Amino acid sequence: MNTPKEQLDAIKDMRNLMERSSRFLSLSGLSGVAIGIIALIGAAALYIQFDLPLLNSGFEYKLASIQATLDDKNFLFLIADALIVLLVAVIAGILMSINQSKKLQLPILHLPQLIALGLGISPQLLGLERHIVSTKPVLEKLGL
Repeated sequence: MNTPKEQLDAIKDMRNLMERSSRFLSLSGLSGVAIGIIALIGAAALYIQFDLPLLNSGFEYKLASIQATLDDKNFLFLIADALIVLLVAVIAGILMSINQSKKLQLPILHLPQLIALGLGISPQLLGLERHIVSTKPVLEKLGL
């Protein structure tokens, strides 16, 4: 990339990559549904643990009595349920995003990686060969 034309072509290729990646939604509709189902399962576990009525009136009184008698066991269950739901939802979102990236053959490059490439740091030093989706086509377009 010595001539201004080569540099301009490289910038155009980077812009094209950025435009394609901005159209890539990291969470698809299916992953949103899956995360919602995970949250409902976590809420159902709390309803069962605290013996809450589903559609019965008196929910507020039951909830107030739980708050008044929240012992260590119930508190630990509440924290564990929240952490498990969060962890499973994040993992599901990541796995579905990776799947979508594979289908589109679109490598997931992060902004610091693109900046480092622009500053002349080698792709090997950045570990771009370890990406799940190959970055070779992008690197070839950039002349690296």
